[in-house]
Amino acid sequence: MKEDEEQEKWSQLPTLLVWMIKDRLNFADTARVSFVCKNWKSASLSYPSKPTQQCIVPWLVNRFQCSTSWEFVNLLTKEKLIIDRPEFHGRNHLLFSRRGWLLLHEFQITGQGYPIVLLNIHTNAKIIMSGPGKNIRGSIASFSSSDDGTPQHVVFALISSNSRPCFYIAKLGEENWIKHSYRNGMHMPSPASLLVLGHEVYCLDMSGGLFIFNMVNLLWREVAGDTGYCTDLYQWRIVESEEGEILKIDRGTDLKTFSFFKLNDSQSSWVELNHDDVENRSWFVYYQNNNFTVKETKVSKKVYDLRQYVDWSDRNVFQRHSVNIHDLMNGTADVISTPHQDGYWVDLGSMDKVPPSCVHLGPTDQYKF
Repeated sequence: MKEDEEQEKWSQLPTLLVWMIKDRLNFADTARVSFVCKNWKSASLSYPSKPTQQCIVPWLVNRFQCSTSWEFVNLLTKEKLIIDRPEFHGRNHLLFSRRGWLLLHEFQITGQGYPIVLLNIHTNAKIIMSGPGKNIRGSIASFSSSDDGTPQHVVFALISSNSRPCFYIAKLGEENWIKHSYRNGMHMPSPASLLVLGHEVYCLDMSGGLFIFNMVNLLWREVAGDTGYCTDLYQWRIVESEEGEILKIDRGTDLKTFSFFKLNDSQSSWVELNHDDVENRSWFVYYQNNNFTVKETKVSKKVYDLRQYVDWSDRNVFQRHSVNIHDLMNGTADVISTPHQDGYWVDLGSMDKVPPSCVHLGPTDQYKF
């Protein structure tokens, strides 16, 4: 009887002590603390949340086939989340993510529209919009956010019939999509990356040329790209820094010789970043606008390059993903093979609590460095 009482009391540590220790840990350890027992979970509800972390590392997401569960993996902490949501069905595709909001687009073979869903994984808040129509097939998308992270404008970018950029823009809460076409200036071979910050839309083409559209005064600006013709959609990307700056990634013609630039918005030009500017920064790159940069990761000056390849090792042919990790300090590169068939980088925002639709949380041993 005495032994049973001691077993019941082991978790009754002082709440303040438990959660002061918790605050020293990263998200994955923090979240698991509240899963240990009812006492600790109850204590977590009354203890004030720690300030939002500065370093928000994107997670690698894998979609399970014929399932509404997605697996999210943090490559730096080796933690895995599995979130089950009805919106994660097979017809919905992830187009963009920011601060825990996911922009999902439902693909339909027939029908009048392509429904668009904005889902917040932390609150389960959901916004459903009708799409611009079938004419956005092959486009890329992004959205702007208010100071609290709530989406404001959704933008789709595609090529018009005259090979110039064309944007479809809708404000949240309004069903009408407005088409804005660029009629003069540079041609755009294909949209490579898209960001929407405040009232400005930034669209990078495959040659590194940048088109900037102001949603208030409806004016366009250009920033010239590479004078040579680039045939690879993966060479140039733009990302948003924590300070709201537009940064450009040049992967070189071999896709592994990296240089980085910052947009000088007042002069409409690019300024190359020096060693000190990128020393404490890591980069997560993939296809189109699925790219991020973070600082203070404790593994600074690395590029995590998500790649697709075809696996011929079995009788069945599968599309697989690997992550090429380029250490920009010493020039070395490592490759992580992942079990993913459909992978993306995702900005889950500040993860100080377990998402309500999380069905599994724990370490993963699937990723070997």
